[in-house]
Amino acid sequence: ETQESVPGPAAYLSQIEELPTTVDEEQVETLEDKIEAMELAEELAEEQVEQAKGLLLKEGDIFAQS
Repeated sequence: ETQESVPGPAAYLSQIEELPTTVDEEQVETLEDKIEAMELAEELAEEQVEQAKGLLLKEGDIFAQS
């Protein structure tokens, strides 16, 4: 049984230090922009649905009057 085959805590520490810890700000901003765009698109879609309902109601009124 050799002790050398098992890496010590120092080996793990050096691996951890090599891991990239910086977050890519541009990637984060891009994701935030995408989320905002999706939320805006959802709001616009909801508005369009409401407008369509309004138009259908108006058309229904026109048909009812004639």
